Amino acid sequence: MKEIINVYLRFFLVIPFAISNCYHSKKDDLSILTLLSQNAPPVRVTIVGDSLSQWSDSFNLRQKLPSSYTITDVSRAGYDTIMWLEDLALAEAIATDIYIVEIGTNDASYNGSRDFLNRYSQIIRRLEQRSNSFLILTAVPKTNQTGLHEAIQTNNTSIREFVKTNGRYRLADLELVFTSASENLTLYPITDPIHPNLIGYNLIGEEYRKILLGL
Repeated sequence: MKEIINVYLRFFLVIPFAISNCYHSKKDDLSILTLLSQNAPPVRVTIVGDSLSQWSDSFNLRQKLPSSYTITDVSRAGYDTIMWLEDLALAEAIATDIYIVEIGTNDASYNGSRDFLNRYSQIIRRLEQRSNSFLILTAVPKTNQTGLHEAIQTNNTSIREFVKTNGRYRLADLELVFTSASENLTLYPITDPIHPNLIGYNLIGEEYRKILLGL
């Protein structure tokens, strides 16, 4: 049974991850095969995030994913890239196959777009030096606070371009997901323009689930 599960995971994780990004090389394929053959199951996922993850119980991924996945969430409410650079050892110390990086909303609130990509790229490169992990990078939702929209959109554009630089990166474009869904759904409570309601959090969890499963 264990051998069957291993084959299943390698097929459904390796193939979509290997072909879904515009950056591609034989070296990437070999690293993917080596990583998953050594560490599956379980597939170890670590979330590096802010209050969006912390307050939503990791976007409910423990319930959304098969039992062959383990979720460790080191998210901290209020954290931006400056704070994460200071405390990144929290994430670096954890054995991880896939990092989900969900930060950026607080950066837009505290600092706009000033030096965002420089700090963000430092975080990502430190994480990728720890192992052969994949990294799911997140273009965060614009929120319902209109004053943050310009900075979030600028920072998200930087993240989208950064994702293209390495075959181990994948993009979770939550800005696009929320923009599309908001035409028909209410995604934020009236009293909180930053943190989504249950519908919004479910959309985030589903987007990460699809990427993690390679759907």
